[in-house]
Amino acid sequence: LVTLLPFLASAQAFFILTQPILATTRLDPIVDPGTVSGHVHTIAGGSNFDKSMTYESARASGCTTAPITVDKSNYWIPSLYYYEPVQKTYQAIPAAYVNTNDTIHAFPDGLRMISGDPSRRIFNKTDVDDQAISYVCLDYSNSHQGDPAWAQRNNFFNHNCPDGMRAQINFPTCWNGKDLDSPDHRSHMAWPTNGNNNGGGDCPASHPVKVVELFYEFIFEVQKFPFNAAGTPTWVWANGDASGYGLHGDFLNGWPALVNGTNVLQQAIDHCDFNNGVGGNLELCPPFAGLINRAAADGCQPQNPLVNEDVGLGHSIARLPGNNPLWTGSMTDKPSYDNYTEADPTYTDFRSVIPPNWSAVGCIAEAVNGRALEGYSFSAPNMTRGMCAAECGRRGFPLSGSQFGIECYCDFTLKHGATNTSLSAEKCNTKCGGNIYENCGGSRTLNVYANPLLVPVAFNATSVGNPTSPAGVDGWFRKARNCVAEPADTRALTGFSMSTGTMTPAVCMSLCAARGFTFAGTQWSSECYCGSSVSAGSTEAATTECNMACSGKSDEMCGGSRRLNMYYYNATAAAPKVLPPNWVATGCWNAQATSGRAFAGPLTSNSSITNDVCMLECQSKGFALAGIEYGSECRCAQEFAAGSVQVPASECSMTCAGNPLQACGAGYRMTTFKYTGTIAAPVVPNNANVTVAGWTNRGCYTEEDGGRTLPKYSFSSSSMTIPTCLAGCAARGYRFGGVEYGQECFCSDAIATVAKVATDGCTMVCPGDKMTLCGGANRLNIFENTTPAVTSTSATTTAASTASPAPSIAVAAPAATTSSTTAAVATTSPKPVTTAAAANTTTVAVLSTTKVVAPTTAAANTTIATSPTTTIAATTSSTTTAAATS
Repeated sequence: LVTLLPFLASAQAFFILTQPILATTRLDPIVDPGTVSGHVHTIAGGSNFDKSMTYESARASGCTTAPITVDKSNYWIPSLYYYEPVQKTYQAIPAAYVNTNDTIHAFPDGLRMISGDPSRRIFNKTDVDDQAISYVCLDYSNSHQGDPAWAQRNNFFNHNCPDGMRAQINFPTCWNGKDLDSPDHRSHMAWPTNGNNNGGGDCPASHPVKVVELFYEFIFEVQKFPFNAAGTPTWVWANGDASGYGLHGDFLNGWPALVNGTNVLQQAIDHCDFNNGVGGNLELCPPFAGLINRAAADGCQPQNPLVNEDVGLGHSIARLPGNNPLWTGSMTDKPSYDNYTEADPTYTDFRSVIPPNWSAVGCIAEAVNGRALEGYSFSAPNMTRGMCAAECGRRGFPLSGSQFGIECYCDFTLKHGATNTSLSAEKCNTKCGGNIYENCGGSRTLNVYANPLLVPVAFNATSVGNPTSPAGVDGWFRKARNCVAEPADTRALTGFSMSTGTMTPAVCMSLCAARGFTFAGTQWSSECYCGSSVSAGSTEAATTECNMACSGKSDEMCGGSRRLNMYYYNATAAAPKVLPPNWVATGCWNAQATSGRAFAGPLTSNSSITNDVCMLECQSKGFALAGIEYGSECRCAQEFAAGSVQVPASECSMTCAGNPLQACGAGYRMTTFKYTGTIAAPVVPNNANVTVAGWTNRGCYTEEDGGRTLPKYSFSSSSMTIPTCLAGCAARGYRFGGVEYGQECFCSDAIATVAKVATDGCTMVCPGDKMTLCGGANRLNIFENTTPAVTSTSATTTAASTASPAPSIAVAAPAATTSSTTAAVATTSPKPVTTAAAANTTTVAVLSTTKVVAPTTAAANTTIATSPTTTIAATTSSTTTAAATS
């Protein structure tokens, strides 16, 4: 909370400006102007926040996270981190939200100040500066009322807070009337003479002007992280302070300029009270009328580059950014790393990379009756604008639109009455799931991008003469004179077009063939056009008129201005394609049958799909049919579903994600193949051969309504395996471990008495080992630690990097066969990824975040190890995202 407290004569009243976080970065234009600051800050307010600032630059902010649109001030404090004591790593704790809360004067133009002392190591209850810093442990159940250990205090609590911790800072309210800043950023301000840090009392003669009291409340989601054992720090400010005494805050005024001693803030102070706007209901304060826009606040993004470094949002980092070792105890001298030198800083906007040839159309409204873009869609928790554009482009669509933070839509044109009329940016105010520093549409709005090189045009069905000479690509031919002049009013080939800096005739013919077209033509060195016929009015031209060298092969010609080198495909002359043994092509089919899908079997989707990959994938699973849809989705079946319909080959017009020279279906179209040999029975996932050293399989158990079957500890991982789960339980000394819902792990000292042995339901495949089962809905596969864990002496060793938040432990893991395999289960430390899961929410509701649990003790034979990994981005609606966490 940033709360403005204009103390009225009758009572203490306040305006509450609840706002989201603008940025988390190592900049401080007050204390460290022009360079990287000493530690990371969590910042709210105007979008023009930068390493150096003036009042004028603050007022130049294009938007603000404050709900009052004219408040372009900036409010910041150090970022709070969780310290993981086993790995000795740090992870930023998200701020759920921030509130910024006798004659009272508005802030003078250009005022800046700080409150608190980052070097403070003790608390002096008689010092008003010390009293200005405090903490509240939030417990909405009120189960600790009257308990001194839970009362408001001036350093960190010695226990966790069930609903978050509120860090509070009061700022001095007395100004000397002349200086907007001072060398220590404090001396131009003072506290009232009664020593009260809550704004009451008279100002001293040296600082006679009383201004609005500024009061920060930053609510941090500490309840999402474990609380470490006594004597071990849990929470650490970005400067390394583990005591909490060193909290401090900065303020840089960006309210509108005072004219004749007044502005909108002064008018609100003069005319609003508890009945019309004070206390949080800003809409009732007349001077704020027309200036409140919470949607714009939610969508506000930084205008300037931030420090290009990993600040630990959503994952752990080995060190706090800057020269900030862990600072414990009461020693006043801040510790430093040996021989620390600050590297030359670089800066970035952290926004996703938009693919070449794509440009922003703007924020547009969704169609009223249907989708504006409906050619293809998918969702991904790590969505960005760049991901959406890249995926649409890969599928041949020239328009992409991101919506609601995690959704992507593609098409050739805007449909159902939607237009490209740009709305104000605030209408697209939902942060991208994969990047908090850019927005991906809204609930009924899209951030749209376009690639004009992918825009196809309709074709007409008029053909020209038959080419006679082979063209160098199987099945393709050319005439002796193959230079064709285009009609004056249209393209000669209008089915599909693209441009590339590596264009050759062979590339163009292959691209057109993959899309089912029979004519291909190169033009302007780098352009390729395809069609099922040649437009009327096309004529033969002199060979010398096709005089432009190919961009990808300078000794071949690729057309000219309005001239094409043209080629023709003759399917009967093409050599048979070489397919995997016993596989035959069965044509292009509608992916939808009379009821449901034509292929009802499993789906595999990734960016390396080819015809061969799909066929072998289906064969390995025991299926006789393979079909590829949307360029990257491989589906399997034993037979076509009733009502399946074959369609012309040209309708399977998308190239394969893993081979642009092969056709891989299209929207609701499948390129299909059939296996003519004998299909071996597929291996069914099971736990019969699961052998983890020291653990005994106790079978499938129920999860009853009366409580958890294994209630003591849990974590989840999108790459969960049984060894991963049991390693986490063993590291914490638990006797039982169990996997549920595929990716959840539970541990305990005993199986709850309400649990029952189950005869069915443990059917979900472990995402990290497709040949084993990890429980099911309300079902757990449970294992008991019956002997100390040992490392297998098998000669076969597999390093299985998992996303478990537990420490690693050497265990023996199952293989596809009955041979013994040692799996070194290692925790992961993903590369820096800034995601919305690590971002700050704009609502009062507490933000959910990745659960990170630190182990308290390690089992006797544990082997702690770390292994880098990369977060896997989902590219289709059916793709599983491996969200690596630490």
